[in-house]
Amino acid sequence: MRKISILSKPSIVFCLLILGIVALAVGMASNQQTQAADICSSKPVNSATLIKTFRMRDRAEGYGILVAKDGGYLLTGDTVWSSGMGVWNAFAVKTDAKGNALWSRQVSSQSAAQGVLSDTKRLSVQTADGGFVLAGDVIDFYDAKYENKKELWGDVLVTKLNAKGNVVWSTLVGDYSMDFPQKLWAASDGGVILLAKFKKTGYGQEIADFDTVPDYSVLIKLDKNGKTQWSKQMNWTATDMKYLPDGGFI
Repeated sequence: MRKISILSKPSIVFCLLILGIVALAVGMASNQQTQAADICSSKPVNSATLIKTFRMRDRAEGYGILVAKDGGYLLTGDTVWSSGMGVWNAFAVKTDAKGNALWSRQVSSQSAAQGVLSDTKRLSVQTADGGFVLAGDVIDFYDAKYENKKELWGDVLVTKLNAKGNVVWSTLVGDYSMDFPQKLWAASDGGVILLAKFKKTGYGQEIADFDTVPDYSVLIKLDKNGKTQWSKQMNWTATDMKYLPDGGFI
């Protein structure tokens, strides 16, 4: 069982149960952690204003909640058939303010976000036009030419959905090594800015331990159509970054 809490008012608790049930609970609580534990263990919660569940595949893992501008929520995570033996797919579920599902969408194919790479998250932001941009890692979009150059597996898939959940555009970001999303911000022009972590190349394809390959972070600006406007490579790995009101970063 995975549990995610967001410290806000009203407090939000999002649980993904092992049988593929997505649970969304919204309510007021003096002790957020206690409320989260009670909901995730199916105990009575007196303070919750709503508790909703959404059936996914045989198994699901939750990674985040975005509070939408209309008062609803966007739930993101991974789901799979066959109790984890199949291919994991990223999902997004949009609800209204009462927790009723408006639409759901699977936005990518096989992910490395499970197991040893479980620190990888599904990132989401809402853009000025009411749509959503999602970013997550994928490991199986490639052709023969790409496979010959690839050293480690993993790219970042960035997808724009409109307010109704329809795909507007998708783009792959990455190098010929293992790449992960770190942060995602909505820009004032309708585009997004992505902070990603790339593994360095030049170490060959016979790598026994990918942790020994150095990392570096990259800032990438995508316009409202998903086209890269600029990118900035750093010679170090960012552990955190903030997008400032003046357009800069710290």
